[in-house]
Amino acid sequence: MDKKTIALKYLSYLENPINLIEDCFQTYDGSQEKYVPFILFPKQTELLQIYEKKKHVLVNKSRQAGISTVTASYIAAKCALATKDNPFKVIIVANKGPQAQDFLLKIKDFLSQVPRWVWGEYYDDRKEVDGHIVGKGSVKSIKLLNNCVITAVATSKDAIRGQSSPRIIVIDEAAHIDKTDGELMYGSAMMSLSSNSLGQMFLISTPKGTDPIFFKTYSESIASNGDNGFTVHEMFFFQDPRYNKNLIWKYKGLDGEIIVEAEKEYDNKKMEAKFLKGWMPESDWYRDQCSLLHNEKRLINQELLCKFDGSGNNVVDFEHIIRHEENNVQEPIEKLEDKGNMWVWKYPEEGHSYCAFADVASGSGEDYSSLQIIDTTTGEQVAEYKGKIKAEVFAPIVKTWCEAYNALTDIDTTGGYGDNLITDLIRSNFKLLKKDEKGEVKGFKFSGLTRPKVIQRFVNQIETDTFKIRSLRLLSELKTYVWVNGRPDHLRGFNDDCITATAGALWLFENAFKQVKAAQETSKVMLNAWIAGDTNRPQEKDIKSTLNNGMYQNGQDMSNFMWLLK
Repeated sequence: MDKKTIALKYLSYLENPINLIEDCFQTYDGSQEKYVPFILFPKQTELLQIYEKKKHVLVNKSRQAGISTVTASYIAAKCALATKDNPFKVIIVANKGPQAQDFLLKIKDFLSQVPRWVWGEYYDDRKEVDGHIVGKGSVKSIKLLNNCVITAVATSKDAIRGQSSPRIIVIDEAAHIDKTDGELMYGSAMMSLSSNSLGQMFLISTPKGTDPIFFKTYSESIASNGDNGFTVHEMFFFQDPRYNKNLIWKYKGLDGEIIVEAEKEYDNKKMEAKFLKGWMPESDWYRDQCSLLHNEKRLINQELLCKFDGSGNNVVDFEHIIRHEENNVQEPIEKLEDKGNMWVWKYPEEGHSYCAFADVASGSGEDYSSLQIIDTTTGEQVAEYKGKIKAEVFAPIVKTWCEAYNALTDIDTTGGYGDNLITDLIRSNFKLLKKDEKGEVKGFKFSGLTRPKVIQRFVNQIETDTFKIRSLRLLSELKTYVWVNGRPDHLRGFNDDCITATAGALWLFENAFKQVKAAQETSKVMLNAWIAGDTNRPQEKDIKSTLNNGMYQNGQDMSNFMWLLK
């Protein structure tokens, strides 16, 4: 190549490291028993683009997805293009030392494939093999001639301690790390990254239950719409061209009939949307892997379908959680309000009735404020809010959305914050708050007497499909909602705010909403009788015309009672 071509190529590598990876790197192909050019498929390219643009990244992957190799190639490219003035310091963390060292070896292998001209002055012509670019190295750490340092460490509470200003920390198989040491190590790693404004963390793993690092970070990112700093990237086997040959989809209808469709388009977004709607993918590779896993459902969910299993002590049996995940959970049609924290699945429909329940938090602690709106006609979630805001900020959201659905609304006043929300709503002239028999708004308190009843009804409606879960945030909370000393509670480090609001909405429907509706029906009969008996006014043909023209009984204006007909 002439100097001009080299210069243009080098500039393209600086602009996009993917160009260096696809131009220069090779990987070993076991099926061909030889090294082949490293050609990225779309989901791998998408991941590298996320690495380039986002702060922290969580990769939820199926087995044999090659994410460690892809990530190693990215780190190698970034280090090869770095300068002494701006070197990369990279730390690879894994559950075991050899696993972290194997990751380091992958990076080292890619570094050895970088062309001589890319290194420029950071190359020693006098040395052999790795010595050309490695100033100092071992199985645990290497230092390149451009001052980049890459270190491999095993998980321990002190693994990251003392490591100043890392540029990238990779935690490989994060879900499989020992819980106690892992939490301490994770906290130490995040503190180390805080000293580098460009510092990034890559969490990579197949799921393994509700662990305190990988699952917790995943759940928080989904719940906060990425507000915790992490972007979630999921790599399903059906999006990998090596594993999706002869791909088919199966779906079990409400009548029990199995529908089978062959995949024709192989569009990643469409396939992922289909999977989220409950269609189950199968391919030749998938069936082989299921056989290797002895067709054990939990292992298949984790290793192949990227699903988090239960803790074994869940309040809602995990079988029902999976059923809702496969058949009922849907992507919202819109994400609005407060950075997209208001999720909407269906807008109000004529002839449908709605009720809502709000659980308000302090806005500064670990808890979230949550609003759940359910369609009592169809028994499904239609809208949900979850975010860390105070009562005065939460009130306009509750008012706007509950009025939009004309939803009878109740408020959790257990911790005291709900009282502030009620006050703010009343001041804003909100008319849909539930009142007691005396006409007062008091909200609902979860107590030792009421909580078991409310949660039991909630669990029963989920397990019998009387209520359909649409929200992935609510589903994630159910996976960490367990029995603790004989009472339902969330695992340490998680929360149950969507659960509380949903259970409250369902309880409101069963105990107050139905009574209100029954009273309204009775009132309509009475009011129609009044109208029919009015001798001073022509009889109205229907209720709708009464709403338009006013209402009289024995010549008296009864318009103050018009709300009973709505």
